[in-house]
Amino acid sequence: MGNSLLSKYLTPELEGRLATRATPAGWTLSDLTRCGRAYPNCTIGVHAGDAASYEVFAPLLNPIIEHVHGRSSAAPVRGSSERARVAAHLRDDLAVLSTTVRVTRNLRSAQFPALIGRRGRLEAERRIAAALDALGPRFEGRYHPLAELPVLRRRTLDAQDLVFDDDDRYLVAAGITRDWPEGRGLWCSVDRRLVVWVNEEDHLRIISTSPSGDLPACLARVRKLAAALEELLGFHHDDRLGFLTSCPSNVGTGLRASARLRLPRLASRPKELDELVEEHGLMLRKGRGEGIFVVGNRRCLGASEVESVERLAEGVCELLTVERAA
Repeated sequence: MGNSLLSKYLTPELEGRLATRATPAGWTLSDLTRCGRAYPNCTIGVHAGDAASYEVFAPLLNPIIEHVHGRSSAAPVRGSSERARVAAHLRDDLAVLSTTVRVTRNLRSAQFPALIGRRGRLEAERRIAAALDALGPRFEGRYHPLAELPVLRRRTLDAQDLVFDDDDRYLVAAGITRDWPEGRGLWCSVDRRLVVWVNEEDHLRIISTSPSGDLPACLARVRKLAAALEELLGFHHDDRLGFLTSCPSNVGTGLRASARLRLPRLASRPKELDELVEEHGLMLRKGRGEGIFVVGNRRCLGASEVESVERLAEGVCELLTVERAA
């Protein structure tokens, strides 16, 4: 037994009940749990192979979803028209080194990356690349198959953590990196403010970054591009769970927002730092460099995109206030 949520919720009794189940495409309990069986101490341990996984294996996935998000269902959260009311002064705060907002999406017409075959993956890549190209002057950019990404562009994106590779052991265990790098790619906007990953853990990961605390601008860019692509491609969306993703930790809005902060004083008081992050419902990880941390939203289900970004901004403001008072 390990410490993953799979280990916590897959009891012998439940395993017996689910052992003979499979989705119409053939995704079984053994397939669903590859990662968690290979790495019992990973965080989650399961990957859906298709949208039907969330129905067929609901007795296992619903408790995991509730553990991660604090609920197992929510009113559908689609493209909200709310205006981002995030504190404007974060944009010019020198302690905020950068901000990132990204959303995860899967094509309604395709199996998820853990299940999809070579032909299906190539077709998904073709459709996504064509859709990005069809956006025209609204979103000027260029698509690069991953194997053909120019060296200098790769170095630049890698320095910003905006390029992906096949070195994630959990994705390897789940079968998501099969036929690497075929069928994978990366689209970059001309101004480099938007990046789209194609066929990584999910079909699309739409990312916007800012070299400041301008979370509202990042959110606006991501939402605009996601909406434009949904019109052309169609995404998996469920009335109960929102946007469906490979990992249950991303269902709902599929949105992850983060800020890279300089917190040298709080770095020497890790217990207080952890308590502040927990108080605001955020996640924390060590960044590159001494006293550098990355803070992000923990939950994607039950809050709109704007609400998630606002909660992050509130938490960041509190952290910076405590840091300066220390």
